[in-house]
Amino acid sequence: IYLNYCQATSGNEATIVNNLISVEGNGIYIDYYNYYQNVYYNSVNVRVGYALYTSYGSSNNTLKNNILLTESTSSVAAYMYNTSVFTSSDHNDFYTAYTYPIYYSGNKTLAEWQGNGQDSSSINVDPLFNADSSLVPTSYILDNKGTPIAGIADDIYGNTRSETTPDMGAIEFSVSGSTLSGSYTIGEGGDYNSISSAFNDLTIYGISGPVTYNILSGTYDDPVVLGQVYGASATNTITFQSADANADSVIWENTANSSASNYVLKLNGADHITLKNITFKNVGASYSQKIVLSGVTDSVMIDSSKFIGTVTNSNSSHYVSIYGSGADAEDLTIRNNTFTDGGY
Repeated sequence: IYLNYCQATSGNEATIVNNLISVEGNGIYIDYYNYYQNVYYNSVNVRVGYALYTSYGSSNNTLKNNILLTESTSSVAAYMYNTSVFTSSDHNDFYTAYTYPIYYSGNKTLAEWQGNGQDSSSINVDPLFNADSSLVPTSYILDNKGTPIAGIADDIYGNTRSETTPDMGAIEFSVSGSTLSGSYTIGEGGDYNSISSAFNDLTIYGISGPVTYNILSGTYDDPVVLGQVYGASATNTITFQSADANADSVIWENTANSSASNYVLKLNGADHITLKNITFKNVGASYSQKIVLSGVTDSVMIDSSKFIGTVTNSNSSHYVSIYGSGADAEDLTIRNNTFTDGGY
């Protein structure tokens, strides 16, 4: 959707509502001098570019109850030219595979953007769309996070929206389950058969208390990316550790490396994570990073673990055991670990 010099008036506003947008390039593009455009309840998923882009001279517009996602690893979800484009912006979900969800006078975290007086009730959560064409969210965290808007009672399919807690995006949906809290076991016969399935639930449900995953003895060829976990805090921490407190018992590895998957574990904006008594192994011939830090992470601890890498005298960062470049890693702690081989 491209708007340029679209100038409605107060009391006769234009409304862009209940649209499913799944495209390669930009989703909703608000270019020059657009007035009184109400953008409500849209689900946008773009592969490259911006889910939302705004430009010079626009004002008196409203942005509410939208899911704005880009799969790009180099682009924000929303490009905000200034704080005057939208008179009111709130209850939106801004999500990207990139480090920052919003651009406004530089790349910004959602919290930094909220400091400008917009989007106080908006979130930065992966909606986990079930299919690219239907864009039905499967995230428990996202359920019921919208706000009622007068005159909009139905979703794109004519389903009645909640009068108190409607869903963001074009589709009313529901996800059963509950937030996570307590201790869980990973491995054969445990609560989860694989590390990735445990991570998947963290992403879907979030947490409401401290969570500890005890990993049973074994080898896990299971590379994983973990983004920000909803509910994680200095109190509600997340710990992954070997069940018997022996790093030799749990080998977590990646045997299918490429430039796009050069990690055993990638933390992309994940906070309050402890990794303890685990052997991280990656012996790829060309790529063998183990832990990769990206985005804005806070309070990550890597403790009493082992790192086994490729035997090489290369100074390439492709072989680094713990890699962070451009990552804002506050309160990062790396202690009591053993590193064997690897590059740089």
